[in-house]
This record gives sequence, structure tokens and C-alpha cells, in this order.
Amino acid sequence: MRCEVCGAELKATKTDLPFKVRDAGIVILKSLPVFQCASCPQYLIEDAVLARVDKTLAFLGKLKAKQIDSSEGRTITLKFPSMTLNFTAQEYLQGFVMTNFYFHVSMVYAILRHNGVEIGKRDYLGGGGPRPQRRKVSKKKKR
Repeated sequence: MRCEVCGAELKATKTDLPFKVRDAGIVILKSLPVFQCASCPQYLIEDAVLARVDKTLAFLGKLKAKQIDSSEGRTITLKFPSMTLNFTAQEYLQGFVMTNFYFHVSMVYAILRHNGVEIGKRDYLGGGGPRPQRRKVSKKKKR
């Protein structure tokens, strides 16, 4: 399979991608199978994977606050091949999920800036609203 942008080979890989859930909500789906271009940042997501994403987002969209209220004391266990991590739900959210989320958001921001996308602090913080137009400022000649 070839990249539509640059014509290079697309290689199968797994990646973490953010998807918008609501106006103020983003979820990062872990280990999504995609085809990534070897020469540019283009990637392709298969229909079966997008169906999985749609199903996950639909599930998250149906959650009600009362389903998770007062659950901060629940035990969350993450099992890895080399270790097991135990958290309360509050520790997991504040010490693991949020730090990982902001790390990934800041990396996406940095990559976009590096690749010439004109975004700024307001975009990162979700300030929204119209952006002021940039004006060219002419420098006065020295006499």
C-alpha cells in the first residue's frame, strides 16, 4: 500500500491517537492499528478500526455522572509483563492518566509547531474564538 501524499510505502504499526468525544472532551485510544508512512506524517486507519473507535466513543458518550460519582476509592490495577501497579481511582486519574494525557497533548502541540502549523498557547489551552490577523510590520530604515 502506498501513501497518497508522497507515494512512499505504508507500514503496519500501532499507535495512540486522540479523538474528540464532546466539545470539551478528548480521549486517547491506545494501540490503534494503523498504516504509517515511512517518509511523511500521513497515516491510514482501516474501516474496521474506525468502527471500533466509533463504538468506543458511543459508549463514552452514554456514560452518566451518577455511574462514576463516588468511585474515587475504587481499586484500579494495571498489569504489565514486568510489574503490576495498584491505584485508587483518584490516584490513577490524577497521577497516571492526566500526566500521560498532558504529555501526549504537549508532544502533539510541539510536533505541529515544529512542522509549521500556526498554533499558539490559546489553541493549546482551548481558548477558541477568532484569531487576530497577523500584520506585517515594516521596519524603519536607519538614517
